[in-house]
Amino acid sequence: MRYFVLVLLFFPTLVLASCSSSGATVIYVNGILTSLDDAKKDLGRLQNEYYSRQNDRSVKFTNGYNPSQIGGVGDLLKSIEQAYQSGGSTIDDTDLTTILLQIHPQVTTQKVVLVGHSQGTYYTNDMYEYLTKHGVSENSIAGYNIATPASFGAGGGRYLTSAT
Repeated sequence: MRYFVLVLLFFPTLVLASCSSSGATVIYVNGILTSLDDAKKDLGRLQNEYYSRQNDRSVKFTNGYNPSQIGGVGDLLKSIEQAYQSGGSTIDDTDLTTILLQIHPQVTTQKVVLVGHSQGTYYTNDMYEYLTKHGVSENSIAGYNIATPASFGAGGGRYLTSAT
C-alpha cells in the first residue's frame, strides 16, 4: 500500500520528466451508466470532430474510464455524494485513483486537456487540482466540462450545462 501511495504522490513528476514538449493529450472521462464501449465511442466522436476541424494530428486522445458500480446504483450514490461535497479534492476517492493510474501510461505530452461529461466532470475537476498541486503547471493543463452537475470548472475551465 505504501508503494501505491508513493506512485500517486510522484505521478505528475515522473510523467513530466519523460513527456514530449510537442502535442497534447486529451483525456475524456465519461459520466454514469456508461459502458466501456460507449465511452470509447464517445472518445472516438470527440477525436473525429477535432481532427475534422483541425489539421493537427499531434494531439492524442485517451479515455479515463469511469466504470459503473453495483449496476449503476453505486454511480447514483457517488454522484449525490459528489454534488454535496463542499469543494476541495476527493483524491482519496478510489474511482479517481483508478482513473489516474489508468491514464498514466497514455500521457506522454506536457500539455493536457481534461474533458469531463456529466459525473466525469467531478473527476476532471479533481484531476486538475491534483495535478496542479503536484507539479503540473497551470499553463500546461486545461479543463472543459460538458453537461456538468458541478458548479465550476477547475482552473476557471469552461463548462456547458443546462439549468433545465
